[in-house]
Formats: sequence, structure tokens, C-alpha cells
Amino acid sequence: MDILKINGVAIKAPSTLEYQRYAIDSEDGSGRNQDGEMVRDCIGVKTKLVCTFPPMRDDEISNLLKAVEPLFFEIEYPDAYIGGRRTMTAYVGDRTMPLYIYDKITNSWIWQGLSMNFIEK
Repeated sequence: MDILKINGVAIKAPSTLEYQRYAIDSEDGSGRNQDGEMVRDCIGVKTKLVCTFPPMRDDEISNLLKAVEPLFFEIEYPDAYIGGRRTMTAYVGDRTMPLYIYDKITNSWIWQGLSMNFIEK
């Protein structure tokens, strides 16, 4: 089974996938009251996937970067909270891809890897 699918298309498997789930609090209704007690106005719970990918050739990394180029896209992934697969509308955070070496045999660059986050809309 494919680990990740973007808009229904399987992408290269990440070497690591870290699942994060976090609460979003209202700016106005959260903080400490006069008694020092924490009060929260939780307005939502969102998911973030932190992924690193193994080394890739030019064409592989280009295809992956183009798949996440739209402002929002659908990503299917294993969800720890529901204990199965889930599809969410997401956007991509910063993308980091260090260059590794030029392969003279294939006349292409080899990228050391790629790291990026998928954040629920």
C-alpha cells in the first residue's frame, strides 16, 4: 500500500513521516485569568505531517514539488488518531532540498533528500 497519495496519485514514500495533532486556540478567549488559571477557547484541532524523503533524481523531486504546488490539495495518509487512512485538504509548508551530486551517467542532479510539512487547511 502507498504511504501517501496527493490528489489520488501515489507519491514516493517518505523515509520518515511524523504525525502531529494540535489544538488551535482563539486569540481572544485563551490565556491566564486573574487567578492564574489557564482558560482556553479551542476553535479547532488540526493535523500536520512532517515528512522527509530519501535521495531523488531531478525528475523525481520535480514531480513531487509540482504535486504540492497548488495552494490546497488532497493528501491521503495513515492517521494515528482514527487508526486508519484519512484524506485531508492540506497545504505545504517550507520545502528544503539540499543538492548532493551530479550524476554524469544519467546527466541529472541527485538531491540529498527533501523535507516538507503537510498542514491541514
